[in-house]
Amino acid sequence: MALVLADLLTAHESSKVEFKRDTSGLQGIVREAIAFANRTGGVILVGVDDKSREVVGVDDPQRAEQQIAQAVYDSTVPPLAPDIVVTTDPSSGNEVVLVQVHRFQGPDPVMHTDGSCYERISSSKKKVGPERVEAMRTERRGRSSFDQLPAMAATMDDLDLDDARGRYAERGIDLDDGLIRTFEIAEEVNGELVPTNGGLLLFGRKPQKVHPDAICLCARFRGTRKGADIMDQDEIRAGSMLTILDRMDAFIDRNNPTASVVRGRQRDNFRHYDPIIIREALNNAIAHADYSVDGARFHVHILDDRLVIESPGTWVTGIDADDVRAGHSKTRNRAITRNLHELDLIEERGSFWGKVLTAHEERGYPLPAFEDVGHSLRVIIPIHPAAAKAETAPAATESDKTPARQRMPREERYAQFEQFLAEGPRSTAQIAKLADMTTRGAREILQEMLGGGRVIVSDHPPNSPRRVWSVNSELD
Repeated sequence: MALVLADLLTAHESSKVEFKRDTSGLQGIVREAIAFANRTGGVILVGVDDKSREVVGVDDPQRAEQQIAQAVYDSTVPPLAPDIVVTTDPSSGNEVVLVQVHRFQGPDPVMHTDGSCYERISSSKKKVGPERVEAMRTERRGRSSFDQLPAMAATMDDLDLDDARGRYAERGIDLDDGLIRTFEIAEEVNGELVPTNGGLLLFGRKPQKVHPDAICLCARFRGTRKGADIMDQDEIRAGSMLTILDRMDAFIDRNNPTASVVRGRQRDNFRHYDPIIIREALNNAIAHADYSVDGARFHVHILDDRLVIESPGTWVTGIDADDVRAGHSKTRNRAITRNLHELDLIEERGSFWGKVLTAHEERGYPLPAFEDVGHSLRVIIPIHPAAAKAETAPAATESDKTPARQRMPREERYAQFEQFLAEGPRSTAQIAKLADMTTRGAREILQEMLGGGRVIVSDHPPNSPRRVWSVNSELD
């Protein structure tokens, strides 16, 4: 902290640094905080003369810290809660209060409770009028959504573009620099490319550096209450949302055993929870979550009688549970939804409830329920009614990360893939879709078949959209 203070003191007041001699003008500090929040964030140093940059110190720093925090929170809409720390200047021994204000990521600018609004221009705050306030809203909303806004605390190095290009290549799309902009993975700010919030969340190496709540806590409880013993858990605290999605799916799958029901002479096997409903619910949770909600995280809870998927944010304005049941949809995250659609994870047509009804009518699965709780939305999926009476196969062990739909005996899977390829060359993604499995799982099996000489692959790089598989015609 001393090093940070020394760096700040050597700088002049700028678009990111403001000096205040004391707390005698608390509302002045509040307005500076609003100005920083409406631009790119910044630091207010209290206890430093704004002209000489002399560290005069603060007499009672703990009291000053409390006063600043209370004044900023009480006088801003929505309430701001900056990071405030007390540090000592090593050269003078005087204590200084550092007020770190982060850029506000919401769809509206931060306002003072008296109706005024400010933004930081160069080294000073500027009071803005109604027209500018509306323009700021347009800049934030008119790009339309939080995920379309630039993640100003990130750089292009924070994106794993190799991963993004690989995922798109499996869909036959060459993700060039133009498409990175078109799909709003990044956008140009002051002549430089900057990741959008959506791009960082989907393809970031560690988006949690900017969005610390983009994590998922998974637990399998014994019994029907969350307070019971935990039989299995996975705390997913790092990785892109696509990586987290894969792990959420794998966690549910290994805790979703197969039940066997005998009807007369016929034995029917089915999962406790329909995999299609699960996949749709997970994909929609990632697509429609409100990533701007502080402290809200994803949760997956599995109990003896239900599966609960909880995502940050309530219903998108203008949509509720009845609309979903009627097949209507509304997008909260335009950039994230666009990318998930291009990656063939969602359909953008409000088809979720149609698939739910198919599982209900054709396979006997109960209809899910929705619960709006505080700043989160829960999808509650009841267990198949016959499962409690059925002969249930043991759940997969924690080390078995391969979804059940991929656990077909290998020889059967090889034969299935060869049947797909008998109709002509196909990409990994096309084979995965036909086999109803993940692309990663399909790729592993194809590599095994390649090693055994059962298939051949075209001479293109792994990330090329032209890389396709064929049956080895020379095999006896």
